[in-house]
Amino acid sequence: IRDPLIFYTIIPITKFLFIIRIETILEDSEKEYNVSVDVWSATSYKQLRQDALSIERWNLLNPNKPTKKPFVTKLLENEKGPFIAVSDYMKLISDQISKWGPGGIKSLGTDGFGRSDTREALRRHFEVDQGMIVVTVLYELVLRKQISIDLLNKAMKEFKINNKKLDPLFL
Repeated sequence: IRDPLIFYTIIPITKFLFIIRIETILEDSEKEYNVSVDVWSATSYKQLRQDALSIERWNLLNPNKPTKKPFVTKLLENEKGPFIAVSDYMKLISDQISKWGPGGIKSLGTDGFGRSDTREALRRHFEVDQGMIVVTVLYELVLRKQISIDLLNKAMKEFKINNKKLDPLFL
């Protein structure tokens, strides 16, 4: 399988190492995932959104001219996806550009605060830790019928994903 794309808002090196670990897990043929992943950094979802809105406005006001495409659409249109945006910020931040990604962009984020004493516990609570990112990528590939659901179930067991856990948004 080729080209799931993970966006990550990378600031400290620890986040970079965290996301590279996920890439290694997905590409590890011994674990049978064998999914090649591209990791891109998004430095400003706000600017990507402003560009897209500006282009939409221009297209609206210039119906007799060839339509323009937002930067994020041009950037992703030749990529295969799925597209996963991962952040220690709220999902809302990356959701701002979802409609301009081919097939949408799945957002993972920490929609809350004060729940954990460590960054790792926070990510686990809000389902944005390495196991959940791996499972999300695999789930999106199952939806596209590119991998077997058995592989997704295997990953859920390996990463101890509890499908009966309450939604962290409501805890």
